[in-house]
Amino acid sequence: MVELKKTLLNRVAIVKLNGGLGITMGLNGPKSELELVQGKTFLDITIDQISNLNKKFESNVPLILMNSFNTSKITENSLNRYSQSGVRIITFNQRKFPRLDTQTLNPVATSQMDKDCWYPPGHGDIYHSLFKEGIAQKLLDEKRDIIFVSNMDNPGAILDLRILYNVMDKDIPFTMEITDRKTTDIRGGIILQDHVTKDLRLVELSQVPKSKLEKLDPVKFDFWNTNNIWVNLNHLKNFFGPNAEKKLEMDVIINTRTVHAPFSLLEQSQNNLNTNFSEDQQDHYLQLEIPAGSAIQNFPKAKLLRVDRSRYRVVKTTSDLMIAQSNIFVWKDGNMVMNPQRKLPNIPTIKWDQEFRLISGYKKRIPFLPNILHLDHLTVSGSVRFGKNVTLKGTVIIVATHGGEIHIPDGAILENNVVGGELNIVEH
Repeated sequence: MVELKKTLLNRVAIVKLNGGLGITMGLNGPKSELELVQGKTFLDITIDQISNLNKKFESNVPLILMNSFNTSKITENSLNRYSQSGVRIITFNQRKFPRLDTQTLNPVATSQMDKDCWYPPGHGDIYHSLFKEGIAQKLLDEKRDIIFVSNMDNPGAILDLRILYNVMDKDIPFTMEITDRKTTDIRGGIILQDHVTKDLRLVELSQVPKSKLEKLDPVKFDFWNTNNIWVNLNHLKNFFGPNAEKKLEMDVIINTRTVHAPFSLLEQSQNNLNTNFSEDQQDHYLQLEIPAGSAIQNFPKAKLLRVDRSRYRVVKTTSDLMIAQSNIFVWKDGNMVMNPQRKLPNIPTIKWDQEFRLISGYKKRIPFLPNILHLDHLTVSGSVRFGKNVTLKGTVIIVATHGGEIHIPDGAILENNVVGGELNIVEH
């Protein structure tokens, strides 16, 4: 059995999508460098997971990082930390494209230096860039024909030997892991089947007009794309290179981005009195992004694999971060494991307003993580601060009045409480 597992691992490479900056949480660098737990970043934990896997089976599974021009420099500098990890790390940059003017649809970039005028085209660029950079062919030369692709901010996406065996044994060209959808899943997509071709299609919620979203309710469309994807390079290569048999069809998402005025235009405005530009000005640009999961439509023999939510622990918001950092989980060999002392079956729902949504506000208002082992639901609104050794149980709702503040004192225990107004809760 050990030899079989080593044989499997000799045919796989792990690919992490590392192009994101975590802007929605107020980060100004790669999300992979965000400290997640016990002083370790997302990248540290990924390295730990692969290092432990390689040591256990005496294998040499490599880690491939797809960076963007936004994350490349900092990530490359960080790799020195892992010189003794025993993990072979391969990096490459995905492509970049110019943002478009919302009125003229012309590129707004005047040079490569206008960083705000360029963007990475989404994680769906992984397939083209792997071949363009020659990495896919190098893997094939090593007889590594399976890649396991996942988001850097999903520590639950670990290499599962059972899935790997299934993918290889049945020669499945494209496998997408899906999981039970929750009402809180709003950034991602669902899977549909074309009535005519019977092909599977990924529909990202951002592709759907807001007026139509209610038709895609979680009761009817109850599966969610985890963006954990297994791809057979022998099948994927049919779409790339001089001997390509066909073109890889990918869906395009049109997004509007708001950014501050590019430096080059600010510089121009300072030298041209007729240029109406200020440093605080924001511009709206269009950018076309490709989701990795949309490639599923190209493979008639693609499969969906239903997995437990434990393989989908993405950290997109500070509420996700608090859950990942809390005592709901224990960490073993870099893997998130549900704390056996938690009796509730689900992960708690945490909702809060803009006071907590950026990392700076989150750390300021929750300098010490509360005990949420038995928490089911938490809603926080307004200016609320938590002290040390706070325990939250059941359903807790805390609402500070406008202009007021609520301070939860050290050692407080809130169980099925509704707290409102402007006050300091008395210890009890």
